[in-house]
Amino acid sequence: MLRGDIQKIWDSVQKSLEHINTPLSEFFNVEVVALSSFEEKEEQFKEQVMIAIVRCEEIANAKIDSFLNNEEWCHLEEAVQNGIVPDFAKKLSSILENCLIGYDKEALYFDDSVRTLKRQQLESKLFQVFSQKKFYELISYQYLVWISIL
Repeated sequence: MLRGDIQKIWDSVQKSLEHINTPLSEFFNVEVVALSSFEEKEEQFKEQVMIAIVRCEEIANAKIDSFLNNEEWCHLEEAVQNGIVPDFAKKLSSILENCLIGYDKEALYFDDSVRTLKRQQLESKLFQVFSQKKFYELISYQYLVWISIL
């Protein structure tokens, strides 16, 4: 049936006079390949998603631990509590970017939607770190001190 449909398409294609009776096989190798259906691979698909969920979550948790124990982060946290930190935003941005890049590299080969969701959750958890550390108050204080100096 499929070969018959392909032949009908070939027959309807305009050809030069010298190739009017040339069979399709002279120009193309036609192969019919069956793809597995979702139903047949549903269990495998579910398993891969579950693995992606678990591994991406593990990677994200490891990145949070790595961030909290990061030497630059610890120095920055201490420096903020002791006063004004030159280039605070730049330093913090660099530390966060390295953390997220590390996650992206390790989670690269897992399901895209799972990887993206877990990255968003990682970003949210990192934001919670700032909330818990009351950095907003410290940053505001630094800003006010900086403005008063000007």
